[in-house]
Amino acid sequence: MRMATKQGGYIGRETVFLGKPHFPHGLHGVHISRMAKIGKNAIIFQNVTIGQNAEGGAEIGDNVMCGSNAVIVGTVKIGDNVKIGAGAIVVDDVPDNCTVVSPKARIIRKEEK
Repeated sequence: MRMATKQGGYIGRETVFLGKPHFPHGLHGVHISRMAKIGKNAIIFQNVTIGQNAEGGAEIGDNVMCGSNAVIVGTVKIGDNVKIGAGAIVVDDVPDNCTVVSPKARIIRKEEK
């Protein structure tokens, strides 16, 4: 079973929340896997994806902030007091007390006109 919202969000029914999460922009575009475990005081902005792979879902610590359009995929462990920047793609574990961001956009091809 799944739980979808009118705002286009989805939270799996088996998702575990250890505390009440805060969604500053509602559930607009938020997708949280049924296999995810999310700690206390989570702040999850719009269009965040917390996915899973064949082995399971993400385990997110306490006091974690997920910026807009962040993507967390697989069985990664996110420590306590972590800030995940807007648009970050997280596929590896993140230790406590870190801030993670994805690299800035780069030009891969330029057409001459």
